[in-house]
Amino acid sequence: MDMPFDVSEPQVEGHDGFARFYWKHDEQLHPLRRKKGKGEDKHAPMERTRYAYEKYREVRSQITSGRTFTVNFDDGKNKEGFMGVLAAIQDGNKKGYNLRLTITDLDGHIYYAHGNVTTAAQLLDAFKTTKREQMVDSDSDILNAIEGIASVKFEWYQPNPQAVRQHAGYFPFINKSDIDLTRYGIYNSIEKIVNEPCILTCLRNSGLVTEEKMKYLESCVKTRYILRGQLAKVAPLANVNIRVNIPTAKGSSHDDYVVDKDLPWLKIVICHNHFMLNESLTNPFFGKSKCNIVRAVNILFEKGLLEPIPDDKLTETFVPKDETNFSLLARPKVVPDKVLVQKKYTVPQGVGLFGYQPEPEELPMRLQELQDAINKLPLRHPIDVKLYWRASELGQKVLYETGCFDDVYEITGEVSQKIRDSLEFPQTGPIGCDKFDSDEKIYYVDLNAAYMRFVQYIPTGIPNEDGEFPGRNYTVGKVIQQLYDIRKASNPKLAMTLKLLMNSTWGYSIKKPQ
Repeated sequence: MDMPFDVSEPQVEGHDGFARFYWKHDEQLHPLRRKKGKGEDKHAPMERTRYAYEKYREVRSQITSGRTFTVNFDDGKNKEGFMGVLAAIQDGNKKGYNLRLTITDLDGHIYYAHGNVTTAAQLLDAFKTTKREQMVDSDSDILNAIEGIASVKFEWYQPNPQAVRQHAGYFPFINKSDIDLTRYGIYNSIEKIVNEPCILTCLRNSGLVTEEKMKYLESCVKTRYILRGQLAKVAPLANVNIRVNIPTAKGSSHDDYVVDKDLPWLKIVICHNHFMLNESLTNPFFGKSKCNIVRAVNILFEKGLLEPIPDDKLTETFVPKDETNFSLLARPKVVPDKVLVQKKYTVPQGVGLFGYQPEPEELPMRLQELQDAINKLPLRHPIDVKLYWRASELGQKVLYETGCFDDVYEITGEVSQKIRDSLEFPQTGPIGCDKFDSDEKIYYVDLNAAYMRFVQYIPTGIPNEDGEFPGRNYTVGKVIQQLYDIRKASNPKLAMTLKLLMNSTWGYSIKKPQ
């Protein structure tokens, strides 16, 4: 029989550090115990395992120090050295310290990776197979060089608690204890994982959001991971204030997303890129007194009761929901003021605002004549056109400040979809044929301008289940007529800008939800 491992190698006995290391990582270290003389495996199996243990101890003694350090490997012992380092990360970083690895191979190529338990486990698994091209993830480049690593540099980094790019999704571990933590999105098996982003789990289990509102939020939040900065949008949708606690190496910080100080607060914490309710729980396993959920998670890590979920399995647990299964939600139409110039635009106003590209020297004049035209309208509050780069945004503000949106609501849900489905628009292009050629004079119809001639009012109030609105606001018809009158008396360039302002505003009433 062709045995893959040397069954004659001496058995390890005792309870010293090496014995514990040997048996704890027995399965992972099998690639070091191949028969003598198999290619690069020229060292005796036990010698190779002891070298792995040497590097394991070197890393374990420093991994919690907070200092930058580098581990180098002896010639010909690169494989076992790297495996020892990975085993040390598995055992020494269960709390998820922020470690960045700079990995250099024998050819001088540099790779970067996070020094976390999941990365270490996957790289150790890669030593067991020759089909590494199938193990595709963010560490794929390293997989091709894992047997020829020359050194590994460990660096601690401090995440910026204000960084809006921090995101959260599922808790990437399975709870192997008998403690029920499903309230916090921590599950005892892959099969029990609920198909929803963790921010929805927090909202649902908080008791602050109605079932109908939860259905609405399910239709809005369609991605597995949510950027922390997106909580600023989630808070008003859920009609709650949100405080998110961010644990750091020196304690913690927090961000507040306030909608209204009188609304209830959803208090959550981000831990291992996972949103959880920031609560304390009582269980003898965690001690006699109440234990915060973050501390409880750390205790489970220390006890080895949290098992990483493979990336492929984690991906399978989430399927985005496309259906709209709630009746109706409505909110008053509000267009907030712009108080600062939009920083995302680094170029002067151009085609998006004027309908043409003005010369740099004429820009102040064009802005002033547009400002003068807007000032002729019956505005409740002044509008500074210099703060706008898009005609559609300026047009919305004009409608709001002239009262066109009084008692007007933005709606979404099945009723909104019913109204949308009932709309019919003329089809542009030739009728009855694919192509139309003519030597005669041809006139075209500007559909947006044509629609403007017929707009007299905006429906007001909240519609019933049949999509019927209780009232009408006729102000918009008057404002459109005023803009037509101003256009007629304007120079060609200002008339072009006002036409763009009016036409680009049209479509906002039937825009699809974000």
